[in-house]
Amino acid sequence: MLPFTNQIELNLRARVDDYAARENAKVVDILDQALRLALDVWEGKVVVVDGADDEAGRQASRG
Repeated sequence: MLPFTNQIELNLRARVDDYAARENAKVVDILDQALRLALDVWEGKVVVVDGADDEAGRQASRG
């Protein structure tokens, strides 16, 4: 894998690493969840509400 090249990439990686540590998860699991959510949004299955907390988003995606 190529090294990160800009501050946005470095900040994103730091946030993902921090979340993984808090949730006792692997980075690959977090990326899998993110990709699945992105596909659900793309297909119109989930609506992302700006400013909503994580739990509200999980509840909305469950239907």
